[in-house]
Amino acid sequence: MVIALGTFRGRLCAIDTSSTIATVALWENGIVVLEREREASHSYGETLLPLIDEVVREAGWSPRSIERWGVGLGPGSFTGVRIALATVKGIALSTGSSVVGVSGFDSLALTADGDPSAQVIEAYRNEVFLRILEDGVSDSPRIVSYGDARTLLDALAEAHEDFVCVGEACSRLGLTRARTLWKKPSDVPRAGQIAHLASIHPPANLDLIEPLYIRPPDITVPKGT
Repeated sequence: MVIALGTFRGRLCAIDTSSTIATVALWENGIVVLEREREASHSYGETLLPLIDEVVREAGWSPRSIERWGVGLGPGSFTGVRIALATVKGIALSTGSSVVGVSGFDSLALTADGDPSAQVIEAYRNEVFLRILEDGVSDSPRIVSYGDARTLLDALAEAHEDFVCVGEACSRLGLTRARTLWKKPSDVPRAGQIAHLASIHPPANLDLIEPLYIRPPDITVPKGT
């Protein structure tokens, strides 16, 4: 987890399209003032900008009044993360606003009510994206099979009484010992949590903000491997 460096008090818009839903949240002076979501699946390009426009208009804001943007970096949908990041970078370049990138793991960790915890994100193909958080320090995110994740998480739950697994993918692992949180808002990364983290983390150079893929995009993997 990145250490918080202070709370941003201006207007902030956060978005995430790393899962099958697009979420947008507006944040001002320390609170989420409006949050909306919409099923997106494979239509992120058609869904995201209208949803942002709808939320900003409903709040009576203008795009240029937003001083900072928070964007979910994944892991998750390759297309969704690319579209979200490209959208935010384009808006920031045109309006002069700043941008903070937030991993889906950090977003989910906010909804866990314990430490140590595991953040578990669906990777499909009977695999999950997994990160373990213990004593405020996270290990390297990885991709593991359902079976390996089940063995690891149940073992951690046996070793730590307060261990909790958070994320929708937990419901598919058949865990027998680990306590799980996988219903909204602890199911997938959401804009409300991303807004909170974007308000306390410093903005980054646009050129240095990159998606958190973990698994290489299919198009980059040679056929037959």
